[in-house]
Amino acid sequence: MNYRVVVIEDLRRYQDLCAGAERLRERIAELKEQSTSREIAGDENALIRNIVERDRLAWNLRSTLPVRRGVKKGLEGLSAEEQRILEEFYITPSDRAAEELAHELACPVHEVYRRRDRALRRMTLRMYGIDEL
Repeated sequence: MNYRVVVIEDLRRYQDLCAGAERLRERIAELKEQSTSREIAGDENALIRNIVERDRLAWNLRSTLPVRRGVKKGLEGLSAEEQRILEEFYITPSDRAAEELAHELACPVHEVYRRRDRALRRMTLRMYGIDEL
């Protein structure tokens, strides 16, 4: 398995997974509130559908937890500079990430790529316990 590719994919999906998790929590809360309303109380089928949908959404929420938690903990163990580099390249990427970071960090572009690779290596080690890329 190429863990570098896995880490990059996890970083790229991180924001969407977090936003999706928030929406799932909101929807579960809405359904829970609906399940106690008078409208649904008398309709056994509607109540069952509500419970089934809440269970399905809760399962979806739990299924994203390992990636969300792994990325968060992985990033927390990196330096602020490493976090910034990975964020600019993968979490909120821009077409000119390398050039912008080179300017910000006052270093050549090739040094930004070297630092990115080091940050990915450290992130891989923190998330998957290996540093073989």
